[in-house]
Amino acid sequence: MTARDDTMAAGDPPGRRAPRELTAGSVLGLDGKTYPPRLSVDDRRFLFGRVHYLSHDERLSVRQIIDRLIADHGVQRSVGWVSSTLRKPCTACVQARRNETPEHPAAGSAG
Repeated sequence: MTARDDTMAAGDPPGRRAPRELTAGSVLGLDGKTYPPRLSVDDRRFLFGRVHYLSHDERLSVRQIIDRLIADHGVQRSVGWVSSTLRKPCTACVQARRNETPEHPAAGSAG
């Protein structure tokens, strides 16, 4: 019997891994992986604003935003989640688009 066989429970099929231990506040997915718990609506709104603030006002990259969320708030989000959040316009995004000046004057204006 090998050392690996000693760690398996009696009756477990060979090659089966022991389930991961759940840390406080994590959720076990159907695929056996652990995921962060679902956030409340208020938490999602806060993080949405925080991500846009870090992107627009502090000019941080997506990875820097992720690091900042972990450091400041203890919340870990994926690159995809942050990117998806930044694709959704916030009030500042909409106002910036409205205030943009076109590179060329409008058609028909005297030049």
